[in-house]
Amino acid sequence: KFDPDLVFRIVDAESNFNDADVSEKGAVGLMQVLPSTAANYGVSRPNLFESETNLNVGLLHLRNCLWAEGNDIVKALDRYNRGSRPDATHRYASRILKGDSFNY
Repeated sequence: KFDPDLVFRIVDAESNFNDADVSEKGAVGLMQVLPSTAANYGVSRPNLFESETNLNVGLLHLRNCLWAEGNDIVKALDRYNRGSRPDATHRYASRILKGDSFNY
């Protein structure tokens, strides 16, 4: 289980709570899940616009990132954010974990 505040911060950072949001790179919905990532979990792009489905896929992917990074939440958040990009920094994770740059 993830802390609801952490999920809140991720959704705020990723989509500003816009379930219809599509990024320049094609990431979709609240958690900004790439269709190629969703396909790994058996979910098609149209279903990513359903908030519950998007959250479930996003959190499943985050959990897998956490496992892949040995339960290091900073590395897992960076892996989630960068996708397949190798240029991760800890800026995203710091922003999520501190919550400084979010409006509640």
